[in-house]
Amino acid sequence: MANFTGQNICNTFNSILNIGSSGDIQCCLPASGQIIITDSIGNDSALCLGRQTNGITVTGNICTTNNIQATGTITSSNTIQGSTICSTGAINSTGDLSVNGGCVTVTGTGNTCVKGTLNVDSTLTVQGTATVTGEIRSCADVVAYYTSDCNLKSNLNKICNTQSIINGLSGYSFDWNDKSDKEGSDLGLMAQDVQKVLPSIVKERDNGYLAVDYIKLIPVLIEEVKRLSAEVEELKSIK
Repeated sequence: MANFTGQNICNTFNSILNIGSSGDIQCCLPASGQIIITDSIGNDSALCLGRQTNGITVTGNICTTNNIQATGTITSSNTIQGSTICSTGAINSTGDLSVNGGCVTVTGTGNTCVKGTLNVDSTLTVQGTATVTGEIRSCADVVAYYTSDCNLKSNLNKICNTQSIINGLSGYSFDWNDKSDKEGSDLGLMAQDVQKVLPSIVKERDNGYLAVDYIKLIPVLIEEVKRLSAEVEELKSIK
């Protein structure tokens, strides 16, 4: 592979392949933005080159069995695939992002966007916010801590009417039907039931179906158990 360090890279394949020959150098990289690499007769390629701060853009696949590393943004209009993918900027792919045996590390402040499938065989490290519009499925544990520090909260009020909330819900065993992308038997609530008593924890997804934030049922259950426990203790004292 040619080493372009310190060379005047011009915008034709012919001159890049013959880098170092001053007669082939037609132009330098622009101070801002990028240039499209063309062949010797002026046909555009899938590669755009810029200076270090502007990086490269590929309108096809970025595939390698080695590492992909950038101090800026990694952008592709198709698949990005490598053994390790590291960026201090953003990683943007309208195709799949696949990592074979390595890790994905993004330390920049930009957003990382994958519109295809994210496949990581080893470690995915995100130091910012990860937003997923599809499902997250794992064959191993999913470990997370939900922000709950009292210093971050105001307007605290004890949950009331827990008895009526719980009485308005029913637990079911059921089988997923062919309208869902799930299979087999399962246990759960009906989102429509939850919506009637706790509408704030029900969300309508883009596909029109309702989803329940089950985690937010925990404080309701805790307060209801405390209520029942106090009722039991009161009955014991009567005896």
